[in-house]
Amino acid sequence: MKLLTVEPNVTVYSGPGEHYRILMVLPDKAELSASEEITSSRSGRFYRVVVRYDEKQKAIGFIPVNAPVRVGELEQDEDDLTKYGAVALFSKAFQATFGGYRDAQSMWTLGYLHYLSPGFYVKGFGGQWSTAVTTAFVAGGEIGNDALLVGAMSGFVSYGMGLFSPSGEGAVFAGSSKYNILMNATLGIRYNIDGFASLALAGSQIAFYNQNNSLVSTGLQASLEVGL
Repeated sequence: MKLLTVEPNVTVYSGPGEHYRILMVLPDKAELSASEEITSSRSGRFYRVVVRYDEKQKAIGFIPVNAPVRVGELEQDEDDLTKYGAVALFSKAFQATFGGYRDAQSMWTLGYLHYLSPGFYVKGFGGQWSTAVTTAFVAGGEIGNDALLVGAMSGFVSYGMGLFSPSGEGAVFAGSSKYNILMNATLGIRYNIDGFASLALAGSQIAFYNQNNSLVSTGLQASLEVGL
């Protein structure tokens, strides 16, 4: 069948609930192909629809049945709703990350991630940097963008900034003090697992610095997200 929005700002979610990530916000008089079968969840009842990002990229989305839409018959159905699986990405998630860096150094963090729009997210994190001889406390914030690629795969890029505090002066690099600045950048891919979690793998570059000296390192980073 066909759905036609009768008001602007109709939200399409990636799963059957408002706690899922927003896929798209539709304008007035937008048309979508929809399944005749209503999807029910603990969050309510939803239309299962196909959304188009461009001529080649499509995804399954969900619109609440009480949204300002009108239902009608679809004269020519070009989208087979059975071909596409729902990605069901959560808008809020707990994230655990581990990274391995040069010279046998590593970092783990725990963080809270919140999507403010279909692709843009903010994250707060805290954790530990480890070398062969010492450890350091890390904490900060991160912004990033995640875009669906194909199926349950997405690509993301992120930038972070925060505080780096080793156990003592000069413990991690020459000139390091008790409090230093950290900056990091990551580029990677993420795989969504049945709508409740995601696994990601990324290349990462991180820098620690103060007014005296700095340390720059690169490595690989893996993370697990669990939706909230």
